Amino acid sequence: MRISKCAFSVFTFDAPAGVLKRNDRYLRVPPQTLVLLTALLERAGAVVTREELRAVLWPEGEFIDHEHAINRAVNYLRTVLRDDPKKPQFIETLPKRGYRFIAEVTHSPEKAEALPEATAVPVPVDALSSSESLIVEPMVPAISEQVIAPAANTASSYEEPLHSESLVYLEETFLHPAPRRTGWYQRVTSSVRRAPGVYSAVAGVAVLGCALVATYVATRPKPHPATTSLSMGIVPFEVHGSQAGQLEQSFRMDLTDTLSQLPSLQLRASHSLDHVKTDDASLRSTAQALHLDLLLLGDLTVENSRCVLKLELVRGMDAVHVTSFQYAGSVQELTAIRDKAQKDIYNGLQLTGSSVQASAGSTQNPEAYSFYLRGRELASRRTVATQNSALAQYLSATERDPGFARAYAGMASAYLNLGSMADPAENLREARSMAEKAERMNPRVAEAHAVLGFVAIRQDWNMALGETELRRAIELEPNEAVYHAWLAESLADEGRSDEALREVDLARADDPLWPQINAVDLFVSGATHQYARGVEAARRNVSLAPDSSFARDQLAWSLFDAGSYEQAIGVWRETALREKDSARVALEDRGLTALHKGGPAAYGEVRVSAIQDHLEAAATHPDDFVPEEWYAYVGDRDQAIAALQHTIDSHDPSAVDIAVNPMLENLHSDPRFLAMLSRVGLSLPSAPALASAKHTPTNP
Repeated sequence: MRISKCAFSVFTFDAPAGVLKRNDRYLRVPPQTLVLLTALLERAGAVVTREELRAVLWPEGEFIDHEHAINRAVNYLRTVLRDDPKKPQFIETLPKRGYRFIAEVTHSPEKAEALPEATAVPVPVDALSSSESLIVEPMVPAISEQVIAPAANTASSYEEPLHSESLVYLEETFLHPAPRRTGWYQRVTSSVRRAPGVYSAVAGVAVLGCALVATYVATRPKPHPATTSLSMGIVPFEVHGSQAGQLEQSFRMDLTDTLSQLPSLQLRASHSLDHVKTDDASLRSTAQALHLDLLLLGDLTVENSRCVLKLELVRGMDAVHVTSFQYAGSVQELTAIRDKAQKDIYNGLQLTGSSVQASAGSTQNPEAYSFYLRGRELASRRTVATQNSALAQYLSATERDPGFARAYAGMASAYLNLGSMADPAENLREARSMAEKAERMNPRVAEAHAVLGFVAIRQDWNMALGETELRRAIELEPNEAVYHAWLAESLADEGRSDEALREVDLARADDPLWPQINAVDLFVSGATHQYARGVEAARRNVSLAPDSSFARDQLAWSLFDAGSYEQAIGVWRETALREKDSARVALEDRGLTALHKGGPAAYGEVRVSAIQDHLEAAATHPDDFVPEEWYAYVGDRDQAIAALQHTIDSHDPSAVDIAVNPMLENLHSDPRFLAMLSRVGLSLPSAPALASAKHTPTNP
């Protein structure tokens, strides 16, 4: 039966026009594949023999290796349909006979739909003012019609068994030419708190969605200027099987690190795509908001230690399918799958530049890589127990491969995480030791340099060395937002306001919907007296995580810094109500009354009384009741200096923040405070008099 237009599952096929769509999304496939699909659909439910397919596909008998070619053609079509030969939904294999299309097919009398012609995609240029340089937004380059041949040591089809010597079973690698269509995850958090004592509280902020995509389009900072590079983000993979969920996040982020080694490709928005929907409209709006030329979608199935990874590249501007890849193998072969995917994406996008480089400091030992992935997954959960478990996994990885530099860097990061929870001095020492070992093994491991920079700043108070190491990390991974964020904090601590704000803007351009970056923006804004900017950053975080007490607390602090005292008290009170904290509600009520009677200094006295009387509200929210801050705020310099002295003597990691802490500005003329700054290696930054006045409250 000759077919015209038909539908099966989520696909529609217009045979005369050669149009195949999935979920109303055009899929451009080579003509020969459409001929194969037509032949199977015309006899749906019946067996189409291999001899019949040979006659249909090569009517002139011009092709020689028909058996192999038929296998490849069928596998190509299966990949387009996302069909599993072991559990087929569409194409059933009858060994030594042929194939049968088994899905239900409905036919439609509608007219054939013409596929839009493939035309050259123009490169759009942002409209910039005459004072700005042009930033070219590159799109997907022209792609040839050929199918990428599989590697020599890979199986050529689903039907052929996996050879024992093969590292990875590549089911088939295909390029779909058409104008249509996962750094270390949640790395060690930075000193984003305004108060001494806790320098990684931002870990509590969870990304709950991309609620700010629409508003971000209007306010986004420009990404790094580039005229020859493509920008890409990796969307969290769909997972199937009990083991897949444990591997997805860590493997995706390691794949991100690996793809970042490719020339002319920038990997961005690692944490801003966590909850992206994959319909066309959502993909288009997200890519536009995040300045992404490409999005990589994935589907990971892991069952009985076997895995199947399906990857699909789509173009950001219109969600057009660009190319698909599919791999299968054992869990132990994930490292080979990762490396094969890197090469396929390099070839598929026809990237220019130096040859493909392996991920710096990685391993080819499958068992070591498996332990490493487990370590990364555990490290992404911020508890003492999970960090210690991550350390155990990383240690096992290094035992299997003593030269596995990235595993040592992972250990360094885990110790850094632990340092934000307990015994910072000891854990930061261990972090430095592991980072130095990683750096000696492979000086191109950016994570190791970043940890060394963080420790140099926070433990050694060596700002110059810390900056050198952080800039080296950025040089190696220029689109890793957290490295820019850490450098921004260090520059802000030194009073280098313009440079600090620039680094924050670069971090936001790389990962704009990640709450940690907004929290760093808030810190730097306060340190540089950009209080309106800080309020904006805090409001973005509340929009991203409306149920986060930490985000609301940051908003209250930003409002307090900006002189909006009543609003700040209101946010603190509302947060306490959400937490059912009656003691804190009562304290804020007293504080509001004091504010109305005696101004901000009177409110500060309520906070001081809570500290001195050891009230429950102060005990349950220590970061909001830091003694040196409130003593300095109300003008009790002696008490403030005494409390600060403990911070300095204990070598607290937050000591480097005291020069730019707005709450301490009453101490700027005190010789004892200046001596402390000198001991840390800092000096007072220049600050607008108006901004300082906001933190010198006086009673009327």
